Amino acid sequence: MAALSTLDANARRALCTELEARAGVRRVVVDEEAETVWIICEPEAPRAQLEGAARAALSALGIESSEVPVEVAVHGEGPARRRVRFERTDRSAEPDGRQRVRVVLEWHGTNHTGEAVGEAGGLIEMRTAATAALLALERVTGGTLGLRLTGVKQVRAFDADLVVASLTSFTTPPQHFVGTALAASDTLRAAVLAVLNALNRKLGNYLATID
Repeated sequence: MAALSTLDANARRALCTELEARAGVRRVVVDEEAETVWIICEPEAPRAQLEGAARAALSALGIESSEVPVEVAVHGEGPARRRVRFERTDRSAEPDGRQRVRVVLEWHGTNHTGEAVGEAGGLIEMRTAATAALLALERVTGGTLGLRLTGVKQVRAFDADLVVASLTSFTTPPQHFVGTALAASDTLRAAVLAVLNALNRKLGNYLATID
């Protein structure tokens, strides 16, 4: 299997996004030089479960997880920038056969929901989930992001399946944002995480001004 240092930037971001979506995790750092994954978490976070999740995610990327140190550190007291967190996706069939996807995101203890409807089918449903995620984010920010979804697709890289989301702003000139997430067994969840990963910096900068 490959070493941790062989992961490209997209795979590293996907790994961090996968783990940072878990409850109690503040930040994930991939230290390529030391071949170590650091998980910074809240004091009450389930440390053993987080380590297990990290090793499972590494294995999904084709990394020999037993040879990679996974360090779980408790975040100290002090101000920290919070992130919008993924809560869940729900899918239901409409009477006409189309699929409704509901995405729930959490910000500061409040859930924000976005819904979208699209045709049935793996790739189309991933796009529907990404659209619902964008609508949920607009609930978080008050509809100020000014973004449109330009594409969602599943790709394979380094023996791992990834979902890639691309978004474009309505500004002149337009800004482009791309995010990735591990597909694993839940591609709808991965599509939502890819959207969140694409917008991490933009969301962080904006939400820090209203936090």
